[in-house]
Formats: sequence, structure tokens, C-alpha cells
Amino acid sequence: SQVNRMDNSDEDYDGDIVGSREGSRESSTLSLRTTLQTLELNVKVNRFISS
Repeated sequence: SQVNRMDNSDEDYDGDIVGSREGSRESSTLSLRTTLQTLELNVKVNRFISS
């Protein structure tokens, strides 16, 4: 029964990992999008200043 208990806790743990992985993927996509927008803005500003 001890082995079964360990297996069950492992399953729950895997589920938590998958859930947090999904969440972190969403947040990293958002932050990447924001970073790209900031970079585009910087490029536009730099072109404006240099011209």
C-alpha cells in the first residue's frame, strides 16, 4: 500500500507540473510579445532621433 501511495502522489505531482508549465508558457509568451513591442518602439525612436 505504501508503493501505491507513492505512485498516487507522483501522479498528482505530475499534474501540478503540467499545470504550472501551461501557465508559465502563457506568461512567457505575453512577456515576449511585450519585449518585442518595446524593441520595435526603441528602433522607431532611434530612427527618429538619428534622422
